[in-house]
Amino acid sequence: MFSWDEVPGNDSERLIKFLKQEFGISWVETAKIEKIDNGRNIRVTTEKNYLSLGLNNEKTKINLKIDDGISAEFIVKNENGKLNIYENKKDEDLKELILPTELGNVFKSMMTYPKMKYGMSGVFFWSRIQFVVSSENKTTLDKMRAFVDMFVELTWIFVFAAIAYSIVFAYNGEYLYSFVLLVIFILFSLGCYNMAVQSALDFGSYVRSIFDLYRGDLYEKIKHGQFNELKSLPEKEKWKNIFNCLWFYNTVQCPKCSRFYERGAEHKCE
Repeated sequence: MFSWDEVPGNDSERLIKFLKQEFGISWVETAKIEKIDNGRNIRVTTEKNYLSLGLNNEKTKINLKIDDGISAEFIVKNENGKLNIYENKKDEDLKELILPTELGNVFKSMMTYPKMKYGMSGVFFWSRIQFVVSSENKTTLDKMRAFVDMFVELTWIFVFAAIAYSIVFAYNGEYLYSFVLLVIFILFSLGCYNMAVQSALDFGSYVRSIFDLYRGDLYEKIKHGQFNELKSLPEKEKWKNIFNCLWFYNTVQCPKCSRFYERGAEHKCE
């Protein structure tokens, strides 16, 4: 995210960008950034707004407090003599993002990107955001996905061909041909798999850009007055609440904080 030692300084822009993206606070662009208490706290202030970042005594965690009541915790790593700040991701959460195959990991990262960056469920909102994508971009998406599907299908065709031909030739006593064909088809299969991975990487990059560019259009299409009050929330909170409302059968909107929660569930305004 940023280096504690470089704020204020070289990493001030990175800190500002992070606060804008993660918490939806645009006022940080014109805020004064200073380090106080012998370097243990960073204070970001304007005439009307305020937030602080506090380093704990062990220099292992950072606590963020914003004047609207929002708080968050981040981890600190001492790397090459510098205190670098990272999001507080648990090992269990990271393990869930890892799949057994390279192609699976490409598609997994494609769908976790909007969740981690914007708080949007990739699978849930992907079917909806496609309706606001321009026809030109939609055509490009279809072509890129077709290439991925083609190379995946070719991968399996060569695998089945390797098994079938090697069995047939071995059954007829042509063991040398059986082995040679097995090697050739396996090599073709691996080549197609690598092409499928590369095509999926290109497709995934395009999918990420769709969420980057069109999520605002999607919000305008689905709010219909029901989600107007969510506009002031940080972006991740906003999309989380929209998901709760659209996904769960029976939800209630809090009249104070405008957040959605399941009827009967305990709710506390943040």
